[in-house]
Amino acid sequence: MMKNEDIENGKMAIAVCEPLYLSQHFMKDGHSVEKANGTITYVRYKNHIFGITCAHVYFSQFDDGVASKCLMVYGNRTSYHFGVYTENGYSSLFRSMRKNKEDVVQPDIAIVHLGGGYEELHMEQKNKHPIELDKLTEPDWENVKMCMATGFPTEHKTQTETHVSAGLAQVTAECTDKLSSTRDKFMLFSSLPEPHNVFFSGMSGGPIFCDDITGQNTLTLVGIVFEGTPGSSADWNSRRDDSFLNSADVQIHGYTLTPKIFEGWLRELQFINN
Repeated sequence: MMKNEDIENGKMAIAVCEPLYLSQHFMKDGHSVEKANGTITYVRYKNHIFGITCAHVYFSQFDDGVASKCLMVYGNRTSYHFGVYTENGYSSLFRSMRKNKEDVVQPDIAIVHLGGGYEELHMEQKNKHPIELDKLTEPDWENVKMCMATGFPTEHKTQTETHVSAGLAQVTAECTDKLSSTRDKFMLFSSLPEPHNVFFSGMSGGPIFCDDITGQNTLTLVGIVFEGTPGSSADWNSRRDDSFLNSADVQIHGYTLTPKIFEGWLRELQFINN
């Protein structure tokens, strides 16, 4: 049974992120629970709204270098895809910090600048609000013990005759080491009393929060999910018998996110040139 605190935390988390679907162009594949998804997290920085996901989500659009699919979100009887059609074909509006999907050196992060009325036309209609990075109060990093990773697992969607619903996962686990604004990555790990039967694939790009530090019943952003275990059910079921992790364990990897780190990402992606 969920506690009232968990419900309130879920409401705050779901307001700043949503499922980011991988779709064939012009929705030729329709919309169903089988459609793969990642997560997009909304932030505002210096009066500009951006969407954050993972580079591996970005690269899922491409087949042999060609953008055979697109990333999109859904509103009320509307859809919005993050790309444009040019004489050279489809071009994604996301910019990836990794130059190719084999790159494991650069952060697994992709960012899109959301202008052109996106906030009014889409976000306000879905009651979405960007995290205000300019007003972000950083935590007492050394004393952060537990964090809550959030996102939308692709294998746990439900469907009716008229709607596809993606439920928000709230994965609370212990920090395996002290968090720091100068460390680029961190890991969360906990072992539960019994198997949880949740697969985390699809949470990539979701926000990670630590406990309230302001006394104002708010969540404090500390990072972005880029990997979780168990991931997909197929990968999990094919693991070796001597696997270190079992079905009661949760493991989340995240990139640390602060205003300074985010500005560095924007400069690397040439959203900021000076």
